[in-house]
Amino acid sequence: RFKTDILEFFSDKKYKDLTMIELGSCQGNSTFVYSNVFKKVYGVELDSWNIEQAKKKCKNRDNVEFIKKDIYKEEWDFPQADVVMIDAGHTYQHIIHDVEKAVAYFNNPIIILDDYGNPKTDINKAMDELMSNQILRLHSYIGEGDGFLTAAGWTMNNREGGIFNI
Repeated sequence: RFKTDILEFFSDKKYKDLTMIELGSCQGNSTFVYSNVFKKVYGVELDSWNIEQAKKKCKNRDNVEFIKKDIYKEEWDFPQADVVMIDAGHTYQHIIHDVEKAVAYFNNPIIILDDYGNPKTDINKAMDELMSNQILRLHSYIGEGDGFLTAAGWTMNNREGGIFNI
């Protein structure tokens, strides 16, 4: 439902020329979906094998480019993007870092965050803190809700993610 909500939200014509950067593209499943919505998608991933898999999944998409980078140790030298999907590190510290860095680096980006309702992480704590400090402004929650049993076998304790700063 998360990807469906993103597809529906960004289906409005006013978003058709936006670019997205996906921090943590993993094996490209989401990247492929995003390539159907945005004019250009940059998938950022640390793991070379994941990038190889992602390139195979997106081989017929001419608007996708992958960047191999450790976003926690290397300088950010990304192209400017309108939308930032944050799905790299899944700790409190990672989320704080990723959001603060994205807000400072990109020009007034729309930010999408995943895994808010994952009880195995402190992502919700980080997101709540960023909202209370007015670094993030929630536009809408997206994805599955509280009580949803994931394919991995854990149950969400809140919504799956959110769209911010619109």
